[in-house]
This record gives sequence, C-alpha cells and structure tokens, in this order.
Amino acid sequence: MWAVVPVKSTSSHKSRLANVLCEQQRKHLMRAMATDVVTTLAAVEEIEKVLVVCSTSEFFQQPLPDKCEFLNLKTDDCLNTAVAEGLALAAIKGCRRVMVMHADLPLIETAEISDLISVSEQYDVTLLPCDGGEGTNVAVINPVSGFVPSYGKNSFQGKGTWILPLCTYKCGTVHITRLLNSDV
Repeated sequence: MWAVVPVKSTSSHKSRLANVLCEQQRKHLMRAMATDVVTTLAAVEEIEKVLVVCSTSEFFQQPLPDKCEFLNLKTDDCLNTAVAEGLALAAIKGCRRVMVMHADLPLIETAEISDLISVSEQYDVTLLPCDGGEGTNVAVINPVSGFVPSYGKNSFQGKGTWILPLCTYKCGTVHITRLLNSDV
C-alpha cells in the first residue's frame, strides 16, 4: 500500500486561522503538521511508500524518511489535481491500494493508521469523514478503479469527494474518533 499526501506548499496556509495567526505562523504550523503526518505514515509497517505531492520538496526544510518520495507539481493550488496526479503515479508503478491522507491531521499515530488499513481491507473504497462529517480526511482506494477526486465544501456529503465510475463498489465509512477530531 502507498500513502499519498497532498501538501500546499506555496499558497495561503490554514486560512481559517488567519484571524489568530499571521501568514508565517500558519506556514510554520502547516509545515509541522505535514512533517508529522508524513513521518508517521512512513513508520507504518503496512505502507510501502509515502508519496508527497507538492510544488517543492523544500517546503519541509528537512530530509524526510527513506520511504518518502516527492512528486513535484508545477502548482499545488488544486487539491483534486494533486491527489489525481498521486493516484496516477501509484497506478503506473503497479500499486493497487492507496491511502490518501491530508497533511493537516496532527498527532496521528501509527496504530490508528494500521487500524484504518485493517478495516479498509474489507471494502473497495473506505472513507474517513472529518469531525463535522462534511469533508473527507482519508480515503483508501484502488488507484486504477476510475475514481476521480472531487474535494470541496461538503465533499463527504455526496457533493464531491470521490466520483464513482459506472460500476458497483463496496464502500465503507470508517469512524476513528481521534482522526475525525484531529483536522486543523
């Protein structure tokens, strides 16, 4: 299994926090959260590779674990494009299970990720909604299944997230309380 982590490295970070943190503080916060997510994913035994999708590897300002690989985009303003490019590379390389995880899930733990992987094995698609149930924090899918990411407002509520091809898939929704409540 691969993990795909899209990271905004050049545009405004965590705009919801703009009234309490300046741009530089928000960038620092995003860098710390992304580093934590990527490092934790790399420590999960079931994950073979962590593909970090962003416009520059210099965003992290430090080397990442050996399991990590960068997919550099010309721009990283579109989450859907970043995820689609990551899924496409995973498919080309022969990967058949991918966990797409957002970079802003602080304090995740390897055991929680391993539990999610274990539960996801019984489904073709596994979605982990955010705390409010509108967005999607994590998705586990087969990258060659034809799914098209469509993140945006209320994506988990059917107004986006994963546009299904004309086939039947067994889809599960997972509720891991700590991950649900950790989106910043």
